[in-house]
Amino acid sequence: MNPNLFGVWIIRGCFLAVVAVLAIAVMWGCGDTAGSMEQGQDPGPVPDAATDVFPQPGMPFTAPGNGPDNRQVSQEGERRAAESCNRFGLDLYACLKVREGNLLFSPSSISTALTMLCVGAGGQTRREMESTLHLSRYGFVLQDSAPPPGPELVYQDAAGSPETARALWIQQGSEYRREYLDLLQQRYGADAFAVDFSADPGQALERINAWAIERTQGTITALLDEDMVHAGTELVVTDVIWFSGKWLEPFNREDTSDRAFRINRGETVQAPFMHREAVVRTLAFEEGDMIGIPFDAGMFSLIILLPREGADLAAIEEGMTYGRLAGMLDRLAGSPEIRVELSLPRFAVKDGYELADTLGAMGMRTAFTQEADFSGITSRKNLVLTAVVHKAFLEVREEGVEAAAGSGAVMTKGSGTVAAFVADRPFVFIIREDKTGLLLFLGRFVDPRG
Repeated sequence: MNPNLFGVWIIRGCFLAVVAVLAIAVMWGCGDTAGSMEQGQDPGPVPDAATDVFPQPGMPFTAPGNGPDNRQVSQEGERRAAESCNRFGLDLYACLKVREGNLLFSPSSISTALTMLCVGAGGQTRREMESTLHLSRYGFVLQDSAPPPGPELVYQDAAGSPETARALWIQQGSEYRREYLDLLQQRYGADAFAVDFSADPGQALERINAWAIERTQGTITALLDEDMVHAGTELVVTDVIWFSGKWLEPFNREDTSDRAFRINRGETVQAPFMHREAVVRTLAFEEGDMIGIPFDAGMFSLIILLPREGADLAAIEEGMTYGRLAGMLDRLAGSPEIRVELSLPRFAVKDGYELADTLGAMGMRTAFTQEADFSGITSRKNLVLTAVVHKAFLEVREEGVEAAAGSGAVMTKGSGTVAAFVADRPFVFIIREDKTGLLLFLGRFVDPRG
């Protein structure tokens, strides 16, 4: 491979926000279950698992024994959680790549959101969700355990680590299983808030979106769209991840200059490119080159897969199976660090999806039919998953990266040495947690024009 083909995409300060949302709407109230939320009750913690005392609307619900100290997972659990998330993410990428243009989503966000729903599913619904999400290897049960909410929590108290927050927004007076509410709080650290979707869905929507704005430093401004929350909405589960990191070797804005970016073999557009020398790990493989750029905290990396000169990105995408990509990433981690000339475009990607059809095609079918079984949430089998929405945004510039993603599920009843790495043509990019290998963001950049 010509060593002068490539330059790197680097980010001077990284801000990464992932938001996952589950919105559950039922046409009728769910009855005869252990957990209830009643308007007008005094705020306070749940005294025991059999008592359901929830706070006033908008007040956080807490219970003893919850919090980051109780979310520690074993190294094997971390690895398995990352593997399940990554397998699901690559399956989803294989379905989404048929679309034209730039692509961006968060495997961690979508996987976490759907897993929080899966722990309340039963029967065929649960089996299909576990299979689609690659959770069956866990063998978890609702009462005893669940997959950890994400290896990103391993470093929750370390500098440069993600910050996470999760919440349940529950219709006042509705009843849910105590085990489900406790599990989401204890295993996922989710607070519970009472809101009144039936009387004022607009205000409930405003409260949820305001929560997301606060937790994502203003990056996610409309987590849920207006048509996602209405008078029949029963439950919304929200999840956010916010990550801020700086590059080990930052860019100098004065070194940024325009150059051609080849959007295909016959067309180029001008784009601002950031340049610098950096010490990185590189790997040459059959279809192109891979590079890993570390953040200064030493726990996360930006990975770029760039096709060979004259080759199409499709060749890399076709080979992105879990086993092959995991092997390449392992080899990259073991490769020596070298100093290279890096050139990376300054760009922004904004994307969004309605994933119901895609997830159904991936094997998660029953959840979207009248045969859906979410009896782990309520004793009545009347919840049907009707929509799964995902939104994502990422901007790369000299100061760093801002990235955010949101997922919503709506329910109703019924080693080669590279002397230069110039990312001047379409490439795949990954934001990866290095210890477990968890893929926080996965996407491709093919056109600076958006």
